[in-house]
Amino acid sequence: MTSSGNQTQFTSSNARAALFIAHPGHELLVHGWVELAKPLVFVLTDGSGRTNQSRLESTTEILNQTRAKRGRIYGRLTDRAAYAAILDREFDLFIRLAKDLAEAFVAERIDYVAGDAAEGCSPTHDICRLIINAAVKIAYQRTGQAVANFEFALVRAPDADRAALHPDDIWLQLDESGYAEKHHSKL
Repeated sequence: MTSSGNQTQFTSSNARAALFIAHPGHELLVHGWVELAKPLVFVLTDGSGRTNQSRLESTTEILNQTRAKRGRIYGRLTDRAAYAAILDREFDLFIRLAKDLAEAFVAERIDYVAGDAAEGCSPTHDICRLIINAAVKIAYQRTGQAVANFEFALVRAPDADRAALHPDDIWLQLDESGYAEKHHSKL
């Protein structure tokens, strides 16, 4: 995960983590970290895409397996509703989501958040990143306590930026058993 700005390293098991992702399934990209950090997990959409079939159940299973907890934003929008809100420029909806996420950060005393990177390939992924960035700023304005902000790539290869890692970035390399568990969770 790469950081946006100077961040403190969060290797302590006492650090309170959050994960905010656009769609169910994105947690698989950081499965090893989810197992270690047991973050409070927020999911913007239900992952229904064109099928209108929610994919939240698979994410819920992974959260149960890893003992991570669901946040108050959990599949709040269908994929179609998210795209329609973007096209219709429903800024108030996204502002409310950022405020709600910030409130959760404050209430849960979150130390750091990880989430989808803005890569220009999916408007919902990019909106997810904007919501996280806004929520981090709102939480700081309310409390004076910074929430460290990390992102992970969804489209580009995970190790594409490894040479450009910043000293505050976190890189987890799964061992064979961790990779097998991640692979098994996808089934």
